[in-house]
Amino acid sequence: MKRKIVTVLLLASTTLFYAQKFEKKIIHEKPLIETYHETYKVEDNYQWLEDLKNEEVINWVKEQNKISKRYLESCSKKTNAFRVIGKYSDTDYDYKIPYKKGKFYFSYFVENHLKEASLYFKPSLKNDYKKIVDPAYIGGEGRVRIEAYYTSKDSRYLTYFYSRDGGDWREARIVDLKRNKHFDETLKDIKFSNAIFVGEGFYYKKFPRNSKFDADIAPQIYYHKIGTPQSEDQLIFERKNKPHIELSIQSVKSKRYLILSEKDEQKGIANHYYYDFSEEVARIRPLARNLKTELDVLEERKEKGTIIANIFDKETEKTIVVEINPKDPRNWKQIIPAYENSHLVQAKVVPSGVLCVFKEKLKTIMTFYNFEGEILYRDVQPIAANVGGFMEGETEDDIIYKLKSYTVPNVIYEFNTKTFEKELNQKTGITFNAKSIRYKEHYIISRDGKEIPVIMVYDEEKMTQGKPNPTLIETYGGFGSISSPYFKPEIVHFIKKGGIYVYAYVRGTGGFGNEWIEDGKALKKQNTINDLIDVSEFLIKENYTSNEKLAIKGGSHGGFVVAAAGIQRPDLYKVVIPEVAPLDMVRKEKFTVGKLNSDEYGSVETLEGFNNLYKLSPYHNIKEDINYPAMLVVTSDNDERVPPFHSYKFVAKLLNRKAQTNPILLKVEKNSGHYGGTNSYRGLREKADIYGFIMNTLEMK
Repeated sequence: MKRKIVTVLLLASTTLFYAQKFEKKIIHEKPLIETYHETYKVEDNYQWLEDLKNEEVINWVKEQNKISKRYLESCSKKTNAFRVIGKYSDTDYDYKIPYKKGKFYFSYFVENHLKEASLYFKPSLKNDYKKIVDPAYIGGEGRVRIEAYYTSKDSRYLTYFYSRDGGDWREARIVDLKRNKHFDETLKDIKFSNAIFVGEGFYYKKFPRNSKFDADIAPQIYYHKIGTPQSEDQLIFERKNKPHIELSIQSVKSKRYLILSEKDEQKGIANHYYYDFSEEVARIRPLARNLKTELDVLEERKEKGTIIANIFDKETEKTIVVEINPKDPRNWKQIIPAYENSHLVQAKVVPSGVLCVFKEKLKTIMTFYNFEGEILYRDVQPIAANVGGFMEGETEDDIIYKLKSYTVPNVIYEFNTKTFEKELNQKTGITFNAKSIRYKEHYIISRDGKEIPVIMVYDEEKMTQGKPNPTLIETYGGFGSISSPYFKPEIVHFIKKGGIYVYAYVRGTGGFGNEWIEDGKALKKQNTINDLIDVSEFLIKENYTSNEKLAIKGGSHGGFVVAAAGIQRPDLYKVVIPEVAPLDMVRKEKFTVGKLNSDEYGSVETLEGFNNLYKLSPYHNIKEDINYPAMLVVTSDNDERVPPFHSYKFVAKLLNRKAQTNPILLKVEKNSGHYGGTNSYRGLREKADIYGFIMNTLEMK
């Protein structure tokens, strides 16, 4: 099947509005003072907006959405964003290469761009696809989306996890692929889980479920026997006296081993246990205890019965690959060492060795090792190219992988791990001229003398030399996350209109060493914000742009960073786009994953942590007399990572000031979660709204 944006959708007529005066719809305060650490008084006059069932809150949010819809439709039309981004999205290639799990091949296909993708399978590459699950036919409330699927060892059974309205909670159902039979039972209360089939059922993780945005604590590992109700599932593991413990399960392709891990973020240690199902009676045994490193199982080395795993050391931010004999778990054999200037980001085990992807500053290197640690192959990719998505090909020795970047859609290669021959799977067609698009790396010196890695993307035929250009800086900078480029047609639209796209790898980003991560965490979080500000000042000083042509954008942690930068230095920016961002840093820990993230942000439970978070909190640092940059604040009504009232409170406080004349828009995605729109059309609409707002505000023609 070819991936095509439906023309009718691109041309769908809608009542559009041309530029109009920004409408303000304020909501009143309810004075409230909270006391922290018996001394510090914190004003929180919009805390009442956290009550999402309050009719006044519901009506105000509806009004904000009406205002933003009118404004954004006008911006999108003036910048042609919806049509052009849709056109550039239309890449001519089989965008879903069959993914082999067990004996069969699986893929998602979108039959209608207003619908969610359906799951298909086929016994071999020569067969036609058969539909397994169409989410439109799953009952219950909310928009259903298939999020993941897992197969049994013999490939007979499949369980699929699905979400409702984009939330983090999952439900699971089971299919007998041999008989095309759907079982009656539905499993619920699943979150942050995979499924591992063993015997007549599978292991999974669930959480106690209370009210919508309660903190996520006390996970449990269960075993479900196929054909039985969930109420009969067997509890395998929990820590009743330590509800903050995080649990996870891993396995290998043969399903011989199940690895169960518990992590205590407060102490920074983890314990790992295993079951060996080749034994007559499998018992839980210790694999590694009190580790200050993270263990990620890659695969079993079948002929030796050993486990190949990544070991990630937080203190050095280095990953090594080791071979572990579960019968003698203390004596690990190192296969792949850590390197001074390179960071392992992905690994795939095949019968003859390990295929690895390393990051070396802003370059990606694909390398193959045998099990003795010898390098047999090395391939350096272009700047800002991202290699990944490793999948098994026709044989265990064949690997299919994808290469992509900001302006490059998936290019599919096949790689043989015995001959090291690389072959283009098929050509990727695009609907824009890429010949004049350029990538440039910079290392910008921060105020404290650090080098901030930056990628600039532009069209040399559209960019103006010698005078400021419209520029968009995007960043994330948290949790040691490695920010890997992927195709964004909206960036193509932006640079084709003369803009410069910049990605800033500010402190807190992974892939540049442990010091770079630690210098952007908790009490040092201000460094992350400073880095974004310093990159902005450099681009203005070097005349790439000006404060009247500069926008910043970020999602989740990145949304917090750009909001904080916009509040601290409003003089630098014309546009600020925080998406699904934590913005009230003082009360963040009270909801969903907030407490689990205290290692990253710090905690108000300590005096030092409270003072730091209060100082950083965008919501608490809004000044009465400042006209802040134009902002589009995007959230989702079913976001279970960052509840939407973070954005409600922030926008309400910004609007309720006479000084604010630049537009402040609140856009609430309905029936959506942390990752926004769940189908192709809604995703396209979101991109058009955001980039239309940016490009219109920057006066891009």
